[in-house]
Amino acid sequence: MGELEDFKKEFFDSYKDKFVIYEVDGGLDEVSRGSIEWAGDDYEEFLSFAEKLGAKIIYYGESFSPNEHPDNPKYNEDIAEINIGFTHDGILHTFSSFTSWYEKELEEENPEEEETEIDELGRRVNVAELRQRENSIKELNEKPPDELAKEMVEFAYKEFPDSLTEFYNIADAFWQSKGLRVFSSDAKSRLKMDKVKQMAEKEVMSSVISKEKEQLPKIIEECISWAKGNGFNKLTRANLQAFLLEKELNLSYQTQDALYIKANFELKKKSA
Repeated sequence: MGELEDFKKEFFDSYKDKFVIYEVDGGLDEVSRGSIEWAGDDYEEFLSFAEKLGAKIIYYGESFSPNEHPDNPKYNEDIAEINIGFTHDGILHTFSSFTSWYEKELEEENPEEEETEIDELGRRVNVAELRQRENSIKELNEKPPDELAKEMVEFAYKEFPDSLTEFYNIADAFWQSKGLRVFSSDAKSRLKMDKVKQMAEKEVMSSVISKEKEQLPKIIEECISWAKGNGFNKLTRANLQAFLLEKELNLSYQTQDALYIKANFELKKKSA
């Protein structure tokens, strides 16, 4: 049995009824950009701290060594690292436990440790991550919404030129590029982020709809021809989506509505 198997069993047996345990594939890197690592080695103390802060969800992740061990093949299937964590005020608090052999590997591969600090609560702080988050929040607070919206528009055209209608994903990617996540930000920040998204989306979609309007007559003809070829005298919404998928057309909701109405109007006239 691996060194961490007892830890894993004890954790789930003791805390499955106290918290919602959310198992993450691998480590906890994707849960939050900013993180604080607990400096102690007592995970029960860490979870007691989580309870005091009102945490409801504990994230659990485990990983294996990326290296193979020809001399000790049993290590290849052993859990090398376990991470547990919870979020509070947009920061991910983590506790990590490693096997003795994996700690040795990490020391050999990373002789220089990341810059960290120990705060007054005994938590180890990843300084680089916190500084990045602090700078991002400062930028969000200081820049006016129209300036941030302009940046988001430029980001959309550069990174998502073929999927401009999927603006929720664009906005999320934009904030992540700045080290921010909407769901883990405070209410004031989320309000401003949403305002920036609305401003940027309005500008981008105005341009998108204008271009789609020019192409609409041709698309209507293609849609009518497609409907007749498939024996449809009237299009349902599902039929329309099938047409768009087949033709690989990614249209705005407004243009889809116009296409649905006008194509059905023409089909009705031709079948009368």
